[in-house]
Amino acid sequence: MTAPTFSESLAAIEGIQVHSGGRRESDNDLPLASIAIATFNAAEVLPATLDSIAAQTWSNIEVTIADGGSNDGTLDVIQAHAAVISRWISAPDSGISDGFNRAVALTTGSAVHIIAAADRLMPDQIERSMILLRDNPNAGIAYGDVEMIDSDGHTTRIAHGISDYHLRHHDSMALVPHMALCARRKTYEQVGLFDPDIRFVMDFDWLARCWRSGIKGIYSNTVGTRMTEGGFNNRHAIARDLENFMVTRRYKTMPMIMAVPRLGLRLVMDVIRLGLEYLGAERASFAFRRWVDVCLGRT
Repeated sequence: MTAPTFSESLAAIEGIQVHSGGRRESDNDLPLASIAIATFNAAEVLPATLDSIAAQTWSNIEVTIADGGSNDGTLDVIQAHAAVISRWISAPDSGISDGFNRAVALTTGSAVHIIAAADRLMPDQIERSMILLRDNPNAGIAYGDVEMIDSDGHTTRIAHGISDYHLRHHDSMALVPHMALCARRKTYEQVGLFDPDIRFVMDFDWLARCWRSGIKGIYSNTVGTRMTEGGFNNRHAIARDLENFMVTRRYKTMPMIMAVPRLGLRLVMDVIRLGLEYLGAERASFAFRRWVDVCLGRT
């Protein structure tokens, strides 16, 4: 399946009830920025994410949520935070790519920042991104760094972006952390939204399309988002890295003579890291992950 367009994604949710929240577009001259969130059974983590949105310094923001049919109290959280939210829907979806497509399809802003239910934005993240895009009209995306934290909120590492990603070979999203990325609406219109057939690395597949299309990015050497270690992709690291390789081969973002040995190294490292986590050695696992980042040139 190919990535859908805005109109196709809107058509796909045409029969789903769209609920209105309390957030309204501000009556000022600032461009409207959209934050699109995909959720599913996220009642424990979503409040902190919405609080981080409420603290944003950019005063013209809309927030859309596409919930995948949660049954754990997520809808209660959404309703309790209605003042922060512009529009939301809740219906079973076909996975995280479909959830993101639904949330993005509900947006109307000139730029869109997608986040998962547990990602927390720094207070000036949207303002910084919008200013970067304003001051760099040739850039299709703006992005920064991501602070990775453990379950206690302690920093484990910084996932750094790379300023010249469009000139580099790459085999994962690591050079442009998607949690700290804001894209112009016209970038989505040019390359499409997320491929529903991609289960783990839909963000890398999307970035690879940007790379192939010659879309440039502007990098801010600052932390834009905080993200908790040990998410869905890390729990399925081997399947994730195999999918990364498939995307790399599809779009030729790296010569196979480089990509194949890197895949082998990744898989060995995945087994070691997952083994450490299975044994309960969380700190050792985090330290090993930092070393992996160095070995693969991600820092």
